[in-house]
Amino acid sequence: MLEGEKCLKCEKGKLRKVLDEVEPGIKVEAFKCGKCKEVWYSQEIMEKIEAMQKANAEERKLVKVGNSIAAIIPAKIVKKLHLKEKEKVFIQEENGEILIRASKV
Repeated sequence: MLEGEKCLKCEKGKLRKVLDEVEPGIKVEAFKCGKCKEVWYSQEIMEKIEAMQKANAEERKLVKVGNSIAAIIPAKIVKKLHLKEKEKVFIQEENGEILIRASKV
């Protein structure tokens, strides 16, 4: 499959089979570059990871607020994290994803 192939990112290292923890307690077969340490997944594993992430997520539409846009945080997450109106959160982009972190977590 991918084991022994040249890394597509650095083009120098070779991929070796490893177990990668994609969520706490959930390990999957992956392939890690011995040089740059980039981790790759087979198409089948990637589809399973994406399905798992989608199952744990709620889809929301963005809404316009002044000159910005906002996403509504689901009530169950608000309750779980004990979030309050006007509380500060940290928002960043990482690898094409938006991460929102509660300031007290």
